[in-house]
Amino acid sequence: MSGGYARAGLLVLHDGYVAGSAMLPGFGPATQSTAWAIGGMSGGPVVDASGKLVGMTVAVGSDGTEHFYLRIEALREWLAI
Repeated sequence: MSGGYARAGLLVLHDGYVAGSAMLPGFGPATQSTAWAIGGMSGGPVVDASGKLVGMTVAVGSDGTEHFYLRIEALREWLAI
């Protein structure tokens, strides 16, 4: 599930499943999800079915029906923490 504050500051949540992977310029390897996403959700959390944080949304697909996120392990490396 992905979430963010995209619609006039209102919390938006969408569910989906892992659909693949992609190499995103500026971010590197990312995971592709089928969760519906809209602009403004970048930086929002991605959680698994048990509510555990697994990543952060970084890009929305051109048709808005998919999004790309960095897994938490990649975020730690990317942020060097």
